[in-house]
This record gives sequence, structure tokens and C-alpha cells, in this order.
Amino acid sequence: MIDTRPTILYIAGFGRSGSTILGMVLGAHPEALAVGEINQVFINWMQPKKRCACGERLHRCPLWTQVRAHFEQALPDITLERAAAITHAIEHLGARPSPDQRAQYRAIWQALLTSVAQVSGARYIVDSSKTAADALHRPAALREAGFEVRVVHLVRDPRAVVWSTIRLHRERTQRTNWIDTTARGVKTLAHLVLTETRQSSLVRLSYEDLTTQPQRTLEQIGAGVGIDFAPVIAQIARGDGLIAEHVLAGDLARMDSARGGLHLRPARADWRGQLPPLLVGLAAIYGRVALKGDTFKEQA
Repeated sequence: MIDTRPTILYIAGFGRSGSTILGMVLGAHPEALAVGEINQVFINWMQPKKRCACGERLHRCPLWTQVRAHFEQALPDITLERAAAITHAIEHLGARPSPDQRAQYRAIWQALLTSVAQVSGARYIVDSSKTAADALHRPAALREAGFEVRVVHLVRDPRAVVWSTIRLHRERTQRTNWIDTTARGVKTLAHLVLTETRQSSLVRLSYEDLTTQPQRTLEQIGAGVGIDFAPVIAQIARGDGLIAEHVLAGDLARMDSARGGLHLRPARADWRGQLPPLLVGLAAIYGRVALKGDTFKEQA
């Protein structure tokens, strides 16, 4: 296999911060491919019903079937279970990997990401795996594996992050009582403190700015990572939808793709009237202190 390692545009940040949308925006560049949460690809391949954003199940997707074939040809002795376990052992918050695990990780991700680049022809791979507890060390691990990793740190109003996390938890558990809501919110804020304050990136931006000032935000990202996003800016200005071709993500990407593409809309402060006052206060304090005012804004 020819070594054609792509450059990784890595979206760091916490879950529920808009990383799927930012990934689709960056992936609209003609030399880029947005792959979503690719750190979960081995787990996804083990789930027969898992779908790609193109609408096909992964074992039928024209991109991911070829990528898997290339990967298995390169590393025939590595099972999907082993690849997933090694990835977790290297990337998670409390990782203490052995030298052998590090070596296996390098081989696994060199084979996987090189395969993606070869099959897709992309020069840049947009990785939205983020840097929450399960993938905190992923950017550094990919660098150690020999990739050029350009990190874009996406943040969002922490009140919106907390509310989005609580809402998803309620949908999954049907628990809506005040105690459970508060506990989930405090846990989310604790994870934010543990992970968001450790990020090192070329550029940091807010989800709110991305949705209200996409041209300015993309120019900021381009200056930080050394890529001209003028084609994407023009696409957004024309009102063209952004298509999530082969993103490994949730229903949002597939739904918007099926409707003709994603159109950026200003973020809503729908946490208002929903979050308990305690969580609103704690999230606001975190936003002012940790985000230092340049990305946290008091929404009207």
C-alpha cells in the first residue's frame, strides 16, 4: 500500500456542541472529506444495521466497504474488536497504554486513514471525534502515529450544551424529574471542566459564531489551519445545502442530506425556561471563566 497520509482537520470539543455541523461545513471543501466520529468506525462495522450518512448501511456504502477491504488487506491479523479496544486504550481520559499498544495503534490508524484517503481521493480528512472523555488523547495519538493534525476547537454556550445533553438523556431514559436533571447537568459541567480546559488548538471558535457569521468564522479557521475555504464560503452565500456524503454520525446528518443539504441557521437559546436556575448559574460561571469571554456571550 502506497503511503498517502492525509492531513487531519480535527474538531476538538465536547459532545452536543455542533461538531457534526462544523464537520459538514469543513468537509464541503473540494479537497476534504468529512467522516464524522471515525474513532467509532470499528464498533460501527460490528453493527450490521449501522448506516452511513449516504443512507446505505455501512456494509453496502461504496466508500466504507472499500475502506474496510483496504484496511483488512493491510492488517489481516487485527480483528475489529482488537482495533476498537486498542483505540479506546490509547485515547480515553485515563489512558496508560503500553509500548505494544502504542505500536498497534500507530499501525491501525495509519492503515485506516490512509485507506480513507486512497479511496476518497481527499487531501484533508475532517475528523469530528471530538475530545470528550473517550477521545481526549486522540489528536496527540494521531500525531504520534505520523499524521499532521490541525486542531479546530469548537465551543458552544455551556448552557446550551448542558440542556442538549439533558434532553438527549431524557429521550433515552424517560427520566424527567428535577433531581435526575440536575445530576445529569452537574456531571456534564464536570466533564467540560476536565476536558475543555486541556485543549491546544490552532483556532478556537464558537458554534454561535459559525451559525450567525459563517464567512467570518471560516476565514478565521482558514487563517488558523492554512486552508482557503473560499469555495465553501461561496457555497453558503449562494444558499446551497451542505451534503453529509459519508459522515459517521447520527440522524441529523442523514436527514439533512436527504432534504437536499444542511443550511446554517442561528443557534437558539432553547435552554431558557428549561434548565434549573442552579445549572444556569453554574454553566454561566464556567462560560465566563473557562471560555474567557471571547466565545461565551450573554444571549438575549
